[in-house]
Amino acid sequence: MAQDRRGIWYEATFFDGVTPVDQAATFRVEDDTTRIVIHVGDASLNWPLSDLRAPAHRADEAPLVLNCGYKDARLVVRDPDGQAVLERLAHRLRKAPPVASRLRYLAWGTAAIASVFLSYFVLLPRMSAALTLALPQETADELAENALSMLREYYASDDGEPARICSTPAGDAALVKLMDRLIGDIELPHGFNATVIDASPMNAMGQPGGQMTLMNGIFRIAETPEQLAGALAHELGHLYHEHATTRTLRRSASTGILELTMGEFTGGEVVAGLSQRLIFAEYSRENERIADEFAREVLVREGIPLSAMSELFAVLMMFETERTGVAKYLETHPGFGERIAATNMATGMKPAAAAEPLLTEDEWSALRSICE
Repeated sequence: MAQDRRGIWYEATFFDGVTPVDQAATFRVEDDTTRIVIHVGDASLNWPLSDLRAPAHRADEAPLVLNCGYKDARLVVRDPDGQAVLERLAHRLRKAPPVASRLRYLAWGTAAIASVFLSYFVLLPRMSAALTLALPQETADELAENALSMLREYYASDDGEPARICSTPAGDAALVKLMDRLIGDIELPHGFNATVIDASPMNAMGQPGGQMTLMNGIFRIAETPEQLAGALAHELGHLYHEHATTRTLRRSASTGILELTMGEFTGGEVVAGLSQRLIFAEYSRENERIADEFAREVLVREGIPLSAMSELFAVLMMFETERTGVAKYLETHPGFGERIAATNMATGMKPAAAAEPLLTEDEWSALRSICE
């Protein structure tokens, strides 16, 4: 603490709000007790006492951190005598900041939110789509391998072993025959690989890099090769349009932006997770509609009745838990009722004459029992 003929000066630390560098400073209260004078290097600042603000709560022995109105600068006072003087004379120290300050922060917050949504809905889709088109085959193969590995880990057995890959000579041959029929002359961007894993979900997934994974549970609900073909043609639509690869790249980029804008504290993680789910829900629902349309075209081309696709949706709908409100909006798939209606409306698409059954009874039996 220093003193001169004009009064008592207290030592403090000053942050200018522009750079992260702290600067040694001194301050004193003017004789008229309306403001404090701060000396920082060769500069001199005047802060009105009525504009000084500090956090509403301060732990014992913690420094007093001051700002002045709308200014971003901070004065950190550790001297107990200096703290006591300010607490006594700055009567509005714990009150809300001036309106100008609140409006300024509101404007900054609005601009920040606008920039985040611009990044998500304009920049990220374009950037991830461009990266997907330029993705080398080697990288796509790695993505496919990692996607399958992660899914097997997710559905690990009780003893921690990854879900088993199911394979029999007859079952593999039946799956290859079915997929060759559905793919036909379609050129998939990054090739194709189909794998069956021993997992209970009634599902198949088109994954990054041309990987399609069938969970064994799907054979419990698909009663005919045609019903299964509807589900697999849908996943082919995802692979053809590279939805999974694009979504993976977009999700990776979005994670970084959310952490930067919302922080890594607990509350930020919750909000970030919800925001990301919300963003990709709408994105995924549109992808599902595109994949359904692709599947209908494939089925029509191969002479497979579209009713087979509707029948599978009807079975799946019995297992669906109805959700409403916010939960429904966060769903990543359109409801099965909506998908059945869209498929029924497309019944005017006349199927071509089927050249031959998709699979014989023996082949179908071999495929359904591939995990036994």
